[in-house]
Amino acid sequence: MAAIFETKQPAPPQRQTMIRLDGREISVYVFATLITDGGAEGILACFNDLTERERATEVLHSVMGSVDDAIIMINEQGVIQLANPATERIFGHTASELIGNNLEMLMTQPHCNEHKKYIDNYVRTGNAKVIGVGRQVDGKRRDGSIFPIELTVTEFQLDGKRHFTGVIRDITERKRLEQQFRQSQKMEAVGRLAGGVAHDFNNLLTVINGYASQMLSDLPADSAEREFAEEILDAGNRAASLTQQLLVLSRKSIVEQVHVDVNEIVEKTSKMLRRLIEEHIRLTVECDPIASRILAAPWQIEQVLMNLVINARDAMPQGGQLSVKTQNVSVGIDGAMMYSDVNPGQYVGLFVSDTGHGMSKEVQDKIFEPFFTTKGIGEGTGLGMSVVHGIVKQCGGGISIESDLDVGTTFKILFPVAPEVAKNSKPGVVTQTSGGHETILLVEDQIAVRKIARIALQAKGYNVLEASMGREAIRLAEEFSHPINLLLVDVVMPEMGGQELAEIMRKVRPGIRVLFMSGYTDDTALLRDVTKAAEVLVQKPFTAAGLTSKVRAVLDGNV
Repeated sequence: MAAIFETKQPAPPQRQTMIRLDGREISVYVFATLITDGGAEGILACFNDLTERERATEVLHSVMGSVDDAIIMINEQGVIQLANPATERIFGHTASELIGNNLEMLMTQPHCNEHKKYIDNYVRTGNAKVIGVGRQVDGKRRDGSIFPIELTVTEFQLDGKRHFTGVIRDITERKRLEQQFRQSQKMEAVGRLAGGVAHDFNNLLTVINGYASQMLSDLPADSAEREFAEEILDAGNRAASLTQQLLVLSRKSIVEQVHVDVNEIVEKTSKMLRRLIEEHIRLTVECDPIASRILAAPWQIEQVLMNLVINARDAMPQGGQLSVKTQNVSVGIDGAMMYSDVNPGQYVGLFVSDTGHGMSKEVQDKIFEPFFTTKGIGEGTGLGMSVVHGIVKQCGGGISIESDLDVGTTFKILFPVAPEVAKNSKPGVVTQTSGGHETILLVEDQIAVRKIARIALQAKGYNVLEASMGREAIRLAEEFSHPINLLLVDVVMPEMGGQELAEIMRKVRPGIRVLFMSGYTDDTALLRDVTKAAEVLVQKPFTAAGLTSKVRAVLDGNV
């Protein structure tokens, strides 16, 4: 006859640690109840091994904690059931603040008000308006700040009820890089246009300034026409300055870069800067005594300083504090993200700060665009800050802005530290002399430019052979029976560039010296090769005195 057991109310299950026969500890759930059989009592226990469940839970926690994206689980009412550590990090809320609250706390308007309607509509109709992959919306952090996110939502069933999993990626950095790329494309397009215009203008200005200079040298000191010639030359020089800015903007100019001491330039320029600002603006200069040298043209750093100081002056009409600082800077991966096109490494920092009215985010986004200005009509060309940007990029550096309205602005510029050079390394010095009697092969495709260059050289006593193209120049060199002492050649020409012609000419005429002419090139490799020999370059637009001085220096081997 089977025994009849009487059981009493079972005790709640408890989690316990037990030791297996092999000595390994395991976690178990223990279900126990008291039973009686007649007068005898006993305990009926059931053990549920939790090893696999705990392992699966541990793996899930590890996976959830290892990903950089936020992962959130919500129910049909939009209440957060689960959030991984990345969610806390991205949104700034703790897990206790998230779980049990509605997802709307992480959303912006109008999505916040519409969220419940989205879910109700989906539950009722199956229309997946909130379901999708890679949807870009805005998220809201605990401090109220708004940032861009990429959202992927999927549905799953749990205990017969519908739940949703949201994977959220912070795309702030991606958006920043996209904005930088768009800005770079815009600057490149404008730069190509500006470079082409400046190239043609430089040729015209070479002719205008050249003839104006020639007229001044030929006119007596008491001539009434001197004033006209001086006005022409003054206007030509102002136009030349403008084309130089356009070329810097386009980064197509050939610049004579040398190893320069930023401190030396800042301290020398600061005297002039004090004359540029108003008396009610206090200027302080702080130079790092061990700041390294950089590779640049001295005028480039002077131009950057002047433009930034003028910009700061205009931002402080009621006065304020203006500071200029230099400092050696070591940039890591995180630091490089602040600057476009800057890699980790060693830099010299140039920081210009003011306590002016500051800039809005919209102005900061446009500040380096050519011809953008916040000033009134006739108060500026809108090229100042774009020229700063062009110079910094041409020197291989980076620039960033920190600005708050009614607080002030700081421009942070980084220039790469130059390779080590001898301490006595100096740029070549050009001196003006009376001329000479050597033979010069002049190669220039622009007839007017070639003519004014010939007139300037012949006026100094040189024998000039002219060619408009490379092949014509080679034929002249092969047929001319006397020595040719110098090749004076334009860098950019149809048919054959100046660099290629110079290489051929050195074989045809061993020992010939070369002087390049240019103010622009659209060939990056050619630009690099020519700037390695910057001392043998005369930049357009040039004057007769500037050209003949450089010619004499090259012939004498002083560069």
